[in-house]
Amino acid sequence: MIKYSILNLKEIKMIFILTLLLSLYMGWSMGANDAANCVGADIGSGVMKVRDGIIITILFSFLGAILLGSNVIKTIGKGVVPLNILPEDISNLISLSSLFGAGTWLTIATYKKYPVSTSHSIVGAVAGAGLAFLTPIYWNKIFQIFICWILTPIGSALFSFLLYPPVKKIFSFKFVKKYEKQLIIFFIYSTSAYLAFTW
Repeated sequence: MIKYSILNLKEIKMIFILTLLLSLYMGWSMGANDAANCVGADIGSGVMKVRDGIIITILFSFLGAILLGSNVIKTIGKGVVPLNILPEDISNLISLSSLFGAGTWLTIATYKKYPVSTSHSIVGAVAGAGLAFLTPIYWNKIFQIFICWILTPIGSALFSFLLYPPVKKIFSFKFVKKYEKQLIIFFIYSTSAYLAFTW
């Protein structure tokens, strides 16, 4: 009985350490792939310094994860595969496999300069691990997520198309006064902070 408890505690510690390491790896691969989206254009245009971009991305993506990340956690944790009701050993294996699979794919894609999404990767990884372990898959939820993936680039392209003319009128770049330039820089920094927060 004592031997079983010690072995069980060792297993729990091992799972915790593996989860922590794979979560850090997944976070690193997400950052390598997506973090530049928040500030890349600003830094590339010379409006923002690299240091400022790093600080904005770190600070506001952390705040976004803490304040709004629970909704995404629920979708990934319960919405694709019922990890909350599966046996603990199966749930742990699916979680670890998903983290490693998505993180590895993101690392390869980032290295090869493929324009992939981290959210697509983790949803696919959880669904794939669920299929491998023959667990129930919530196909309706995956279909809803898939529709959002299609609508997101179309919606953002449409909004940009509609917003460009009024923004161009408000900020005429031919004769930009000093205060207008500062206002433009403020909006660029604010937009980057907002993007990092929602990322």
